Amino acid sequence: IDAHAVCTSMRANEDLATIKVVALANALSSQEAVALMQKGFDGYVSNPSDTGEIIKKIEEATAIIY
Repeated sequence: IDAHAVCTSMRANEDLATIKVVALANALSSQEAVALMQKGFDGYVSNPSDTGEIIKKIEEATAIIY
């Protein structure tokens, strides 16, 4: 699956543009993490086997800021 293409398509679709997208990838470098954020992802998890980190990133991406 081309995650970047999926994210780009979602951002271009008015009905899907506000859905949060968190990338799951293994062993990201800091440059790769920055690139994901620049490509439109709302967050990333560099250790997808860490369920606590996945939950934390989802909560951060969906947090309501007042």
